[in-house]
Amino acid sequence: MIADDHSVHMTDLWGNNVLTNSNACIQCINSYYLELNSTHERSYERMAYLAAEALVKMQSDLALIEYSKILTEFPKDLFSLKKAQVLCFYMGKCDESVRLASQVLPWNNDEAYMHGMLAFSLLETQRFDEAERAARKALMIRSDDKWAQHALCHVLQYRCLFQDAIQFMEKQSESWNDCCIFMYSHNWWHLAVSYLDWGGSHSINKVIDIYDNHLWPCKSQVLDSSVQGLLSALGLLLRLQVKGFTESVKERIYQLTQNIQDDSVWHKEKLLDLLMIWSWAYIGGETYRNRLRELQERLSNQIENKGLRMFMKVAKGLNEYGKGNFEKAFNAMGSEIQLDELKVIGASDEQLDIFEELWCLLALHTGHLEEVYSVLKKRTITFPGSPSTWDLMAEFHRQRGSSDEWKKAQMKAFNIKQGYHRFMSC
Repeated sequence: MIADDHSVHMTDLWGNNVLTNSNACIQCINSYYLELNSTHERSYERMAYLAAEALVKMQSDLALIEYSKILTEFPKDLFSLKKAQVLCFYMGKCDESVRLASQVLPWNNDEAYMHGMLAFSLLETQRFDEAERAARKALMIRSDDKWAQHALCHVLQYRCLFQDAIQFMEKQSESWNDCCIFMYSHNWWHLAVSYLDWGGSHSINKVIDIYDNHLWPCKSQVLDSSVQGLLSALGLLLRLQVKGFTESVKERIYQLTQNIQDDSVWHKEKLLDLLMIWSWAYIGGETYRNRLRELQERLSNQIENKGLRMFMKVAKGLNEYGKGNFEKAFNAMGSEIQLDELKVIGASDEQLDIFEELWCLLALHTGHLEEVYSVLKKRTITFPGSPSTWDLMAEFHRQRGSSDEWKKAQMKAFNIKQGYHRFMSC
């Protein structure tokens, strides 16, 4: 509108200034935008805006609802599916992640990434046969799909098919050079874990080679500001420590810990917070005391959340474990550990399993045999091809004075490790 000399600033319904002195003009503007909003209430742009707004406000439940609405109206929007699945991952809603992926599958059956996303959600709900089929379907469509490679490795590791996991991931590793930092470091982490969990001391040189050449410090110029890079490097060091490779950890952890003094990497990922608290306690730094206190303060208003209570127990336990106080570490973690409750920290079953293994180690070191037996028994059933599980069970029977059972467990661990030795000799 062209204003005359007597025009003034008026405001529309949303508080925007309009250069006019006409009430009729303001009413027309208001009516137009009200009608526009009504017409486009279910438009993609508006729905995407509402989902993004909820994310910015850290309203995860609302954001998940909004992304679910988008997927109902626009089932081919795999970006929104990915955002929804990430939310589910950090909220511990694995079943909802499967539901959303299954819902839009018919519209995306020819997309490799679709089947990869379905595979990961299935394996996080322990549906491993279906997860393997989905991952292999993705790889049939596109052999270098990194997320599908990652999902299949998860399945193979859970089943303790370490030879298959190693051969598969070694073959795929050349395709990771053009990955984002997350997929690059995480897939190399999976390969290192497969070597470590199968070969133990026989595989330590291979594991360290992966760490030095693909995690830290070779890639540190790229990875040092990356939360995901730190997760992979610290996660592998903790596994090495729990499995007894102290010297290898000591040679590397001081250098790595210098990269986590910056406030910018703290409180981005709860799993990373746990690993950094352990690493700082390990080197005797002062930072961990403040960080542990910060975590307690940040979570003080969420004390009713069982998962976050377990998270704080593990944080305190890792703090004491890093300082070498095994009794205090066990007491801090409690007489039982519930990994399912820890899903809310945004970690896969493979990433969380090391905390249960650590808990078993602490229980054995401190003589809590009654508490640990049922957990070890379950682990031998779930992971019968894991030598470290049988090593822990052998230690349990040694402390109980059960000579025959001790020898059986020792022999199981030995035979599995010999399988790795034969594999590497071929």
